[in-house]
Amino acid sequence: MNPTPGQLQPAAPAPAAITTSKQPVEMVVERVVMELPDTKTIRLIWPQDYNPQFLTGQFITVSWPDTPKYRRAYSLSSCALDRGHFEITVKREGRMGTRMVDWAKEGDLLQVIRPAGKFLPVYDADKHLICIAGGSGVTPFRGFAREATSRGLSTRLTVLYSVRTTKDIIFHDEFREMEKRNPNLKFAVTCTRLEVDDPWEGRRGRLDVAWIREQVTDIGNAVFYACGPTPLVEFAEDLVVNHMAVPRAQLRTEIWG
Repeated sequence: MNPTPGQLQPAAPAPAAITTSKQPVEMVVERVVMELPDTKTIRLIWPQDYNPQFLTGQFITVSWPDTPKYRRAYSLSSCALDRGHFEITVKREGRMGTRMVDWAKEGDLLQVIRPAGKFLPVYDADKHLICIAGGSGVTPFRGFAREATSRGLSTRLTVLYSVRTTKDIIFHDEFREMEKRNPNLKFAVTCTRLEVDDPWEGRRGRLDVAWIREQVTDIGNAVFYACGPTPLVEFAEDLVVNHMAVPRAQLRTEIWG
């Protein structure tokens, strides 16, 4: 209804203030999903008036209320377009990972420090992102793919994922669904420890220069990412920088453990 002349109009609601504090904020676990027997995705709901400014590829720092000084950083497996919650995907490793996978449940409270980090996707139209992952190192690339797919970006995104067996593939179905919606996304898996008679029809063996080169048509416009355990990331860095002669400035790494 239009106001009559001289009538005061109601004020528009003020936008929520940007959350900048680095102090832990208490968040409720809204949902947990067992991706694999040893891997769980945890959704944490933002409290009222919480409005962080952050980017896809960053991490949050998490602790339990009863052990606030014992903290662990986890890359977001959600993306910056997912408002109102964070998602992290945790493998049963170490003290924190074991407790999260075995015990975190809906309704639990966790302390969360807002996102930080520089492991960020370069979504330029002419870029080709080559994302090399091992194990749970694929989790930030789920966020990369979700944002690129949701926005309909022309940036090419190739995920090269190394796992032991097909039972270790995290987010397999979701990546395949995004591939159908995003012609610029490719999700390629290699299995390193399959039995000879396993029916897997995909690639077998470790990462190597030949497999990486197959994906790249323009080295100059490629941006390489490597995420996962230390040996995997160091191996990927050696392949890209030393064997493919890619400038170090075109490589970003995130080491876990």
